Amino acid sequence: MRLRFSIRDLLWLTAVVALAVALWLDHRQLTDAKKELRDATTVTSYTFAVPPNSAVGARLLKTVKDAYSDVPSVSMTYDEAKGELEVAATPGELAAIRAAMEVMEQASSTEIAAEQAAGNNAVTR
Repeated sequence: MRLRFSIRDLLWLTAVVALAVALWLDHRQLTDAKKELRDATTVTSYTFAVPPNSAVGARLLKTVKDAYSDVPSVSMTYDEAKGELEVAATPGELAAIRAAMEVMEQASSTEIAAEQAAGNNAVTR
């Protein structure tokens, strides 16, 4: 027994396969968009070390709090005893805050060392 296919049958097969591929691509795109939206609205937290009882640490803390005080999806709590700033935000905002904190920490690390050295000099005198 020999199967015989006409051009019309091959065109129908091509149309069905093309429709299936188009539906699969559309579904994948919608799933990716839904995941991105969910990730953008998920709140995660991160704890930053802020030097306690330090003018540089206080300035660092004030800068970050002032920059994000008007953003409703960002909340910050500062534990002065531990010297920790806990930030809860969406991943995109948290990444921006982390980058800003790293830049400010690098810039102020020499100031903190100088401040501590000045405090040690005052104690030894």
